Amino acid sequence: MTVAAEDGELGAFGGLVENNPRRPEWAAIVPLSLVGLGALAFGVGIAAADQREDGTWYHGLPMLALAALALGLACWFLLRRRPPKTWVAWYEYGVVRQVADQEPEAYCWDEIGQVARQDVKVVKQLGSYMKYRLLVVPEDGGQIVVDRRGRPDP
Repeated sequence: MTVAAEDGELGAFGGLVENNPRRPEWAAIVPLSLVGLGALAFGVGIAAADQREDGTWYHGLPMLALAALALGLACWFLLRRRPPKTWVAWYEYGVVRQVADQEPEAYCWDEIGQVARQDVKVVKQLGSYMKYRLLVVPEDGGQIVVDRRGRPDP
């Protein structure tokens, strides 16, 4: 990013904003997986035992449906799309954006149509946190958006 700022002659460094993409929610994935695998094993055991005794296998279907639901939710939590890591650095004469492993893009203030910043405090029953959003709209098109959730208040 520094090289892109020097190439674009953006001047002195002013600050850096970055997002924190959410990681997989392991606190939900692990218990759902354990419940799903346990229900799968129990459902298959019921179906196999009933098939041997009286030829009916479908008594294990409720447990197999529970296993499919729990494992499906665990897979959804694990595989859902998260936004890429984004950095936006502002300088005296412009901004530089870098998304994940892509090349940084430098914009001088003359190329930027709009800059907006929003800070919102979200208050919940057990605590509160800050949500920050930076929006930079270059005149050539696409928006640069950085969302970040702050630390909870003490």
